[in-house]
Amino acid sequence: MSNRIEKICLLSDIMAFIKSDKIIESIDFEFILDIAQFLKVSQEDFDYAITNAIYRTETNNFNNRILHFYNLVSLLPIEYSQRELEKLFTFGLKMCLSHELVTKVLYLIESFPNRRVPKEVLIDAAKVQYN
Repeated sequence: MSNRIEKICLLSDIMAFIKSDKIIESIDFEFILDIAQFLKVSQEDFDYAITNAIYRTETNNFNNRILHFYNLVSLLPIEYSQRELEKLFTFGLKMCLSHELVTKVLYLIESFPNRRVPKEVLIDAAKVQYN
């Protein structure tokens, strides 16, 4: 993932996901900081991403939406609470992804080694859902 804007959007979405529990604990902040370091995001971009809700403009492309959703989910912890799962579905629906496609992405992530699904598999799964 090399696009700076995409990285900032992912951090912003992860922060919104963390805020869904209403309380941001230090472990949550450390988690998002670790992700920022993993993505090699500057401190300035990190600060901006965690304090601003960022609305993506490139999401008109269906492939970009499915890949962004996949990137978001793959960066999150493996275990989800019911509230977190609901939030993931809400994110997916806001990105105009169907409930079935969100379910399929979650299933694919769990079924592939290291939670790494090839881009082509994601796109093919999405095409099947929308054809």
